Amino acid sequence: MSEKEKGINEQKESLEEKVESKFCSECGEEIVSGHKFCHKCGKAIDEKLQKAKKPLINKKQFYIIGGIVLCIIIGIFTNSYIKEQKQKEARYNYLANVKEFYKEIIIAGANVEDIADTIQNYWNEYIFEKKHGSSIDSAVFSAMSDKSEEIEQAEKDSEQILELYRKIKVVPEGSEDLNEYINLIDNVYNSYTDFYSIATEPTGNFTQYANSNNEKTDKFLSDYRALTNLIESNKELQEVETESESMMEKINSVMKEYNSLSESMSISSAIDTPKEKIYEELKKIIPDISNKKEKDVSEIEKEKEKFKDDEKISNAIEIVISATESYNDMVKYGKLYNKNKSEKDLDEFKSAVIDFRGEVATYIMQVDSLDGDGESLKDKLN
Repeated sequence: MSEKEKGINEQKESLEEKVESKFCSECGEEIVSGHKFCHKCGKAIDEKLQKAKKPLINKKQFYIIGGIVLCIIIGIFTNSYIKEQKQKEARYNYLANVKEFYKEIIIAGANVEDIADTIQNYWNEYIFEKKHGSSIDSAVFSAMSDKSEEIEQAEKDSEQILELYRKIKVVPEGSEDLNEYINLIDNVYNSYTDFYSIATEPTGNFTQYANSNNEKTDKFLSDYRALTNLIESNKELQEVETESESMMEKINSVMKEYNSLSESMSISSAIDTPKEKIYEELKKIIPDISNKKEKDVSEIEKEKEKFKDDEKISNAIEIVISATESYNDMVKYGKLYNKNKSEKDLDEFKSAVIDFRGEVATYIMQVDSLDGDGESLKDKLN
């Protein structure tokens, strides 16, 4: 080998030594020439360690980068899960509002039908029987006066239905399959508002009004029937519980227990019942009552304002609250009587029992009787 070639090789080896170095197999730190131990981690240097290029990433950097990547992946999955849950909740709430709209609009429609039919009847009776005043205007005014409460309720119903309609006008993200409801909901809402208008703002002559009343009734029922068919075919919607259904479930649960207790009380409320006989009857019940705890219906009471425009639920809540107060009085005076045998406490207990039984009976009569709302229109649907 010539001197020139030898010089070239030496330069090449020198250059490679500058590019390549030994690195610690434990921490990746560059090894100082001549050292037998890594100056960073203290690991003994393997003399047989091959020359290698310095790694681009050491272990510490690898763990840091891996952790960042893992956090990004977790973040993506977390955001995806949160989004999915929000979409599920939005879908459930949307379906609950559709169901509430469907339930409320038939009740409102039945009330509107009653108003319109009354106006039509008064109008007819004025023409053919000369009833209800000296003119058609007076007959119509008389009909609307007699139906003033129903008209006031129709105004409240319309506001509630409009609020629900606004909520279900736009399908939430991720539930685009429910868009098929929109046109049917639009049709039912529009036919209801047309029906409401002729009932509360009668115009034209008698024949025109009678024809319009029949047409609006038929149109409303036709559109409602189409929505019914779609709703009844949706199993998912059948499982959705509206706020009003949930509240009535809570109320009925309380009243079912109250009714069972009321039926077990064979106490006469007659004024002329001999005092001794009443005492004997009361004494049979007091031991059981005195061991019971007071009822807490605060969850029902605190939602009272939410359902102030729903006649059935608001009446039910009032009765439940009143019955609960009487129930708690029975517990209170039952315990006092057991303790001190005071006739005054016994009289208070008797009064609470009578009030309690009366409120349970009122619930059955008043609330159950409201189940017939919308009956005439529902009959026409069948």
